Amino acid sequence: MGNYHERRALPEGWEWKKLGEVIKYKKGRKPAILLDQEIEGSLQYLTAEYFRTGTSENFVPKEEISKCISCSAQDIILIWDGSNAGDIFNGLNGVVASTMVKIEPKENLLHTYAHFFLKTQFQNFKEHTNGSSIPHVNKSSFDNTIIPLPPLPTQRRIASILEKAEETKRLRAQADELMNKLL
Repeated sequence: MGNYHERRALPEGWEWKKLGEVIKYKKGRKPAILLDQEIEGSLQYLTAEYFRTGTSENFVPKEEISKCISCSAQDIILIWDGSNAGDIFNGLNGVVASTMVKIEPKENLLHTYAHFFLKTQFQNFKEHTNGSSIPHVNKSSFDNTIIPLPPLPTQRRIASILEKAEETKRLRAQADELMNKLL
């Protein structure tokens, strides 16, 4: 982090901002009731285990969802506590576990631009955790992380390019997997 932003000029219309100025986040919490199977109206409980396995072992009943922090596919989720603290996800529908936060960009910051920027900060967040037995993202370090903030049209172009690159990477991995099966 340091004074990097002070040493580097940005293109016209861009600004250096602190994350705490351009996003807000809501920490998840454990619901009072968890089910071990999905029922109508329930949502999966998104835990670190879910990220490791891709399957949910617990579900939050419909009547508990409003008391929790839920997310949809476009929302940004950051693992706040644990060995993967600082990891970023999106594309999920469910209830955010107590070890995670839901990131909500404020005006002048697009979700997709924020998502891609936050993904570049994983190592920074991981290096600046606190807690002796269970690491936690350091709130002050997180809030003070500097983000280059271009105008919205530029954010859209950058995000579009990065989405295409991710899609290309995903398709390349599928092609490699198919080739390996054929061989």
